[in-house]
Amino acid sequence: MKIKGLSRRDRERLRHRGEILEAAMKVFVESGYTSATMESIAAKSEFSLATLYKFFGSKENLFLEILLQMIERLELLTDDILGKEGSVKDRTVKLFKARMDLYWDNPGLIAFIEDVVNHSRTELSCLEDLKRRYLTYVNRLSMFFSEGITRNEFRDIGGKTIAIAYEGILHMYFHSCSKIGKNERDRQDEVNLLSLFMEGAFSANPAKKAEDC
Repeated sequence: MKIKGLSRRDRERLRHRGEILEAAMKVFVESGYTSATMESIAAKSEFSLATLYKFFGSKENLFLEILLQMIERLELLTDDILGKEGSVKDRTVKLFKARMDLYWDNPGLIAFIEDVVNHSRTELSCLEDLKRRYLTYVNRLSMFFSEGITRNEFRDIGGKTIAIAYEGILHMYFHSCSKIGKNERDRQDEVNLLSLFMEGAFSANPAKKAEDC
């Protein structure tokens, strides 16, 4: 939301809303979704319980807003990188590094979100819509990797297969970092993972298709 042009009252509301979301993120990461309460979020944010309900209505709505913000950051990041000129290979590497940056900027929050989305035992009505949105994101990657196949930059094994492998490597790495409590970034790990992916997906003869034409 653009701040410029808003009234002082609206700017204040926006600031309060951001402070509540920040507090909610901390409580969710510390306590988990089920144990977190609107009361604990109110205490952390130093706003009244009535104010929280006025802004968000429920704990689920707070969680949904946090999810949407993270998904929108991921989508904007991806569109910015994939929308640029250049080889598919170079953009794949840039996106991989950007996804790692995004994770290490928010390790606890991303681990919490993935745990709730993948293992939630609660009835969260927002999860199915969010899973569909993620599938749309994977389809976006599939189209991108299909472009790489067309250019003969990637092996002809299907854009969706490459997209699933790409996402699988990232998510399993994030999951393992969370489970073992890894709190320091290891860039050599990232280099090795990216190398494994690229060696498996990259075409050994990128000029072949152009020569055939």
